[in-house]
Amino acid sequence: MFPMKNYGQFTVVAFLLTLLFSVSGYAQLITTNPPFPVIDDEITITFDATQGSGGLAGFTGDVYAHTGVITSESTGSSDWRYVVAGWGVNIPKAKLTRIAPDLYELTIPDVREYYGVPASEEILQLALVFRSGTAVGGSWREGKTAQGGDIFIDIYEPGVFVRFDSPSTSPYFPSFVEPNAEIDVEIVASASISAISKIELFVDNTLVTDVADTESLSYSLTVGASGRTDLMAVATETNGVTDTTRTYVVVKEQSPSAARPAGIEDGVNYHENGSTVTFSMFAPGKEFVHVIGDFTDWEVSNDFLMNRYEVREDSVHFWVTVENLTAGQEYRFQYLVDGEIRIADLFSEKILDPGLDRFISNTVYPDLIAYPQDKTEGVVTVMMPGRTPYVWQSTDYQRPNQSELIVYELLLRDFVEESTFDVLRDTLDYLDRLGINAIELMPVSNFDGNLSWGYNPNFHGALDKSYGTRESFKRFVDAAHSRGIAVILDVVYNHTQEKSPLVALYGPNLAENRFLGPGHEFNVFRHLNHNDPYIRYWLDRMNRYWIETYNIDGYRFDLTKGFATNFNSSNYGGYNSQRIGNLKRMADRMWEVDSNAYIILEHFTADSEERELAHYRTNEPEINGMMFWNNVTTPYQEISMGYQGSNSNISNTWYRTRNWTVPNLIAYLESHDEQWIMFKNLNYGNRSGDYDIRNLDIALERQQAVGALYFTVPGPRMMWQFGELGYGG
Repeated sequence: MFPMKNYGQFTVVAFLLTLLFSVSGYAQLITTNPPFPVIDDEITITFDATQGSGGLAGFTGDVYAHTGVITSESTGSSDWRYVVAGWGVNIPKAKLTRIAPDLYELTIPDVREYYGVPASEEILQLALVFRSGTAVGGSWREGKTAQGGDIFIDIYEPGVFVRFDSPSTSPYFPSFVEPNAEIDVEIVASASISAISKIELFVDNTLVTDVADTESLSYSLTVGASGRTDLMAVATETNGVTDTTRTYVVVKEQSPSAARPAGIEDGVNYHENGSTVTFSMFAPGKEFVHVIGDFTDWEVSNDFLMNRYEVREDSVHFWVTVENLTAGQEYRFQYLVDGEIRIADLFSEKILDPGLDRFISNTVYPDLIAYPQDKTEGVVTVMMPGRTPYVWQSTDYQRPNQSELIVYELLLRDFVEESTFDVLRDTLDYLDRLGINAIELMPVSNFDGNLSWGYNPNFHGALDKSYGTRESFKRFVDAAHSRGIAVILDVVYNHTQEKSPLVALYGPNLAENRFLGPGHEFNVFRHLNHNDPYIRYWLDRMNRYWIETYNIDGYRFDLTKGFATNFNSSNYGGYNSQRIGNLKRMADRMWEVDSNAYIILEHFTADSEERELAHYRTNEPEINGMMFWNNVTTPYQEISMGYQGSNSNISNTWYRTRNWTVPNLIAYLESHDEQWIMFKNLNYGNRSGDYDIRNLDIALERQQAVGALYFTVPGPRMMWQFGELGYGG
């Protein structure tokens, strides 16, 4: 079975530089009284269970707030402090009052006292999730935002404030309306020092109405037949202090139906002239998509409304061509889907994260383009038309024979003190002297957080910037090849994270998201549906991309027994024809790109599958079949510790003991999932008279002897970083 991998070894060090998710962004889900609460206010929160995620709609039982605060000491939006009760713990002060069907209230008399926050910490936001008082059908019913996120309520400094409650309450999601529609404009204002003397409404910079001595304004506005209407609200205090807010309304236009030009794939397509780009995204079931970014000034414009190309009802692509870009210049962009979802490109080569990028130093990633603060939210894609091609130096490189691989597995985060591709390149002399001929990098595609093992991916085609630039990775591969050392990437296609467009576009609900499928007993995060045609296309694109773009030599595929969806008690650990079909297809597509690229599967304990895949197409020239991780840790540990028994049988190291005719077993003594042999020697080694394996010198000699046994067995081998030094004691 699969070992339980430490997928959780990552630190999310995000902090909200700008508090975007205020109550104004949730006006249909919650309202507060007062509308702009300050720290000394009694705050009444009204929750409409039919809005947002709707998880509590129609619920008739008790509803509680799971709530804490974001303070000046919080490290990010997930760092709730002073939570009033643990999840599922019902206490009276967190219970909501039902004031009507699906309508609830929670009153917080004194914020600092309610949460128990000391005066030394500034309270920035209230953080909430509403939940059922008991689990229903084995799970909790939850009231969250429409995207399934937590709810945040800003705590304001004293002053004057104004906002639109209608037509749009979000700075980044304008309202889309029908031509000539009549819309209700609702403005609310508040002054905590004196009183509101006037509220004014401007439409396209023209004053259309105002009110005096009141904290709200209502107006019925008729928009035009097309285009955009800009709204501005100005509130004035009696002492003359003002506050201004803006929003806009876009008349909805139907996406033009047009076939996608020949040769265009989903993602960013660069034209040869260096100044033209065609964007394409797969979004069946969606109505319209705009591309927004630096070239639109981050505004929504129907000039950048994407064309709709329907192959079938379940296969719809949106595309648009943008011209007059500057060659060699980076541009940031997103897709705005149905006016509701801002999303990065699934095939992004580089992304920007609003919370994480500020922790990446200029030494690690020089001249990183800034996140477009105050222009958008969420992950942003970076593209560069007319990029100067990298000139590869190691043009006479010959890939090591598959049967003779000596693979060195390493985690860049821990292998060198400054965890960058450039520093790793400077370390190649050490690895070359060691005698290895392949380096297997634990995942380097973009993952959640900046510190991670990498098995929590979100953008599988983007290098994680915490390791360096695209060019520095190419320099590393080039330098490795110049020494005859292959570069193998550990990749993770079993699952993904919520930031991935594969989750964000349709949400985490399996019934609503075709890209996600039922997981298996070792599954983590969001399991991908490998039986979906588009997931297959996406996976094959990713494999082709890394080979063609970075000249890498192959892959180690994580959790390959998850490459199916039809799991039951017999075919997860046993033979699964759907999984076999998916892996053979993947291999076929890879070998079309590179006929002897390495394929290494983390599979385990389904020997009938392993034998079939190991021999797949090996009767063809240049096809070497798929390799498999072969865990022989326990027998070699037993031998090293000085014990003999059934657990010390090392015959499984050799591929012929499985009746294979091809040497496609990559045996390993240690890996990132296994305990160090030296740790076992020093803590559990055998003792006999003066011979004590727990003695460091003897323990090192034992490990050397084990190496002599291990490396002389025919076939490919792998070692885990610093195993050659007897590390782990």
